Amino acid sequence: MRTALATLFALGLALLGSFAFAQGHKLVAQDDYLDEPLESNRLDQDFRDKLSNIRKDRAVRVAKAVKVDANILQASLLLFVTPSGESVSVNRIRIETRKSSAYTWYGRVSSGGEAILEVKGKQVYGYITIDATSYQIRNFGVDRHILVEVDLSKLPAHAGDNPAPLATAPNQQ
Repeated sequence: MRTALATLFALGLALLGSFAFAQGHKLVAQDDYLDEPLESNRLDQDFRDKLSNIRKDRAVRVAKAVKVDANILQASLLLFVTPSGESVSVNRIRIETRKSSAYTWYGRVSSGGEAILEVKGKQVYGYITIDATSYQIRNFGVDRHILVEVDLSKLPAHAGDNPAPLATAPNQQ
C-alpha cells in the first residue's frame, strides 16, 4: 500500500512539474508592468522622461516600465504576456554565447512570429514580433527596462522600398 501511494505521489509530482514546465518561464508577466499612476512614485525623473519621449512616437501603442529577469533566458520555453494580457509561448531555437554573461537568445512564437533577445549581464533588450505587432524591450541600465508595443503598419517605409525613378534622381557630376 505504501509503495502504491509513493508511486502515485511521485507520478503526481512529475505531472505537476511537467505542467509547470509547459507553462514556461515568464519573461514579462502581467504583474511585471508598472501602471502609469505609479510611475511618478517609483521611477526617477530621467527614466520617466525617456518613457514619455518613447510614448510620443506615433507607431507606439503602449510603452510601460517593466521588470525583466535576465536569468530566465537560459530556459528553452518562455511565457510572454503582452500589455493587453494575451499570453504567448516562445520556444528557444538557439543561444549564441559571446561571454558567460553576454549572449543572444533566438526563439519562435507558438502562434507565429519570432523573438531575438540580447543579454549583457542583467541588461536585456530585443524584440518579440507577433503578426503585425512588435514588442520591443529597451534597456536603460540595470533593472531599467521599457516594453514598447509598436504598430509596424505605422512605421515609415524604408527609403529603398520605393526608389525614385532615374529621371527624377539628382544629377551626379
